[in-house]
Amino acid sequence: MIEVLLVNTEDKILDITDLVKRGMTLSKSLSEFAWELEFDIVKDSVKIDIGNLVILKLDNKEIFSGVIIKDNKFKAMDYSFYLNQNKETFQFVDVKVEVCIRELVNVLGGEVGTIEGTNTNIDKFYFGISIGSIIKEIIDNIKALEGKEYGFYYELGRFHFKARDKVKVLSNELKPTTYIKGINKDFKFNALNYIKLPVYSRSMENMKNSIKVYTQKGNNYIQVGESKDNKSIKRYGLLQDVISIKESEVGINKNKAENILKLSNKLSENLTVEIPFIAEIINPGRVIKLNYQELDITGIFEVKSVVYTIAAKDMRIMAKMDLERLNYEE
Repeated sequence: MIEVLLVNTEDKILDITDLVKRGMTLSKSLSEFAWELEFDIVKDSVKIDIGNLVILKLDNKEIFSGVIIKDNKFKAMDYSFYLNQNKETFQFVDVKVEVCIRELVNVLGGEVGTIEGTNTNIDKFYFGISIGSIIKEIIDNIKALEGKEYGFYYELGRFHFKARDKVKVLSNELKPTTYIKGINKDFKFNALNYIKLPVYSRSMENMKNSIKVYTQKGNNYIQVGESKDNKSIKRYGLLQDVISIKESEVGINKNKAENILKLSNKLSENLTVEIPFIAEIINPGRVIKLNYQELDITGIFEVKSVVYTIAAKDMRIMAKMDLERLNYEE
């Protein structure tokens, strides 16, 4: 059962499920923090103001709550919306990442959920930078220093900072998803068995096969690290990135070039799939296992983005997902 609830200006909760037109969408990508809900209603049926709260439930479980930020065709975003709307000044002096994240969330007055620790400390002055930009930079730093990817998201009233599922799958701490609940009338099934014909593509646009690391001494930059894949360079051409680190970090980050190369020295393999009659919400970052031998599509994939098209009255949800293959061996 799908429900759409509105908390209006008078703080009254209104059930507007039957007033929502077909074509409501709920979407998110890994590159953004916030879920986004877009919908339209029967004309002049209810008054909705910017700043009102809208809640979406599936089988009596909240799957989205956010603030109306645009009217006409209404757009709502969860509270991660405020991360990019608020700038601040911070001085972090060799502070653990988890402490930084808590302090950044506190600026918004937000509730903190699960905050996982890392081996990275932050030593930087930020002036007039949005909180969202600072968090993204912290995530990039962890990826460069530790070779691990983290995610920051809002769920059930709290902000969370956790290693992405792919980190745990690749280290065999977590199994990929092999079952997604699907329902068509009274028939229940594994929705992964009923996807439409996928669109498959490969790209070298974000690939890097050579990494150089420099540090600054006075007015000069000195190279302190390098890692490259000559076989890849011969095949695809030189695709090089240059990284700068502080002089004090040279010893502890001696493997930085290797870590970055390991993550970026690969073609991206992407699938776009449509799954009709899906009956649960799969977040970007979920890792799923596909086995379509007749289509020559098998392996482990990370959900990079997802768009749910919801027909509230008909109780139907269709998902369109962009997936990226992971290098994984069971």
